[in-house]
Amino acid sequence: MIVSEKSGQFAYFDAQLDAPRWRGARVLDFGGNCGNFLADAGDEVRAEDYWCLDVSREALAEGARRHPRAHWVHYDRHHVRYNPHGRPRLPPPDLGPFDFILAYSVFTLMLEHEVRELVAALRRMLAPGGVLAFSFVDPEYRAFRKTRVMSNVEWRLDVAGHCDTAFLSAERVTRIFPGAEIREPTQEVRHHCCILKAQRSVLAKAREVVREPFPHVVIEDALDDYRELAEAFPGAELLRKGQILASNEYSHMHADQILTDARVAPVWQRFVRDHTSAAFFAEVVALFGLEHLEQLDTSIRYAEPPRDVMMECQFAWCEPVSAVSSSAPRHLDRAVSLFAGLLYFRLDGDDSAGGDLQLYDGEHPVKTIPYRANTLVFFVNSPRAFHGVTPRSVTPWPRLHVNFVGEVPR
Repeated sequence: MIVSEKSGQFAYFDAQLDAPRWRGARVLDFGGNCGNFLADAGDEVRAEDYWCLDVSREALAEGARRHPRAHWVHYDRHHVRYNPHGRPRLPPPDLGPFDFILAYSVFTLMLEHEVRELVAALRRMLAPGGVLAFSFVDPEYRAFRKTRVMSNVEWRLDVAGHCDTAFLSAERVTRIFPGAEIREPTQEVRHHCCILKAQRSVLAKAREVVREPFPHVVIEDALDDYRELAEAFPGAELLRKGQILASNEYSHMHADQILTDARVAPVWQRFVRDHTSAAFFAEVVALFGLEHLEQLDTSIRYAEPPRDVMMECQFAWCEPVSAVSSSAPRHLDRAVSLFAGLLYFRLDGDDSAGGDLQLYDGEHPVKTIPYRANTLVFFVNSPRAFHGVTPRSVTPWPRLHVNFVGEVPR
């Protein structure tokens, strides 16, 4: 790979991020080549606070020669052009936390499913209050070049003689990454900028998938901001939806209802938007190694026209119990379900017994996950994925959780 001498990266991000305070901040330059961002930054960014992660050993060696006090880390991920012998789908090493993670003209050379996967991994490296910013090329953006106004597609054809860029429209980036701030190109650079903060994800702390009795993860203390969500969890009036429920009977409030009901707290609407997004689907795919699904498109179930995978994130209310029973004995989820998850919101003071989730090997329970606040269970559906809820004791307490589902249209 040729060591790049392209400059202007610092000026671009400094403008797009409104001249933030760089001094003393930890910066990860993802795909930073030989560190031209650092060279351009001058005294604004200290070398000891700068990390460069790149697939090119040659570029990193040159960067280390020029800036020996900075940190240079080889990322041996396969790239068809720049690292053809690298390891396919290798996750980036967790070098964080960082105040700024920047990627200039990196995702312009990748397919969308790779962008979704890598952005999810990078957001997990952000410090509280940190920012991920990356450039992308919108094919329809038009600006003056040479003697006329041309689109970005025409621009790349004019520069390279062929279409050498993976395009992402601003509209598409917004849909993939809910909550993203999209900045228009600067006068000097035709790239848009996507600005993201740390992602609230129930899978953020997942590190290893347990393969038996079927692929799953269990995460205790899954969310750092659990208390904020628990305090805003809707009550019986909203979740019962005017129904008279039987003992231990379920009622659900689906994502489409959550996103449009003004009685639901904004913090929950943001949570649901994040967990029905293409970005969250990419997290699931990467975590469980579901590469055969990575190019599928997503929609929010009942809220949008069905696409390849319909995403759901719903409140689940299970009625207080008047006779010992199970709300969901041993069963398989529907065949259209690709994966499912439960995040428990057990109420303070709930002294009931039971209501735990059991995983089965055939007909035999082999693992029990207690019904405990802020505990996540997430698994891939398959003909082996038998699970069920243990019987609950008589109790005046409801059983509360959030369900995560990805399913294909029938």
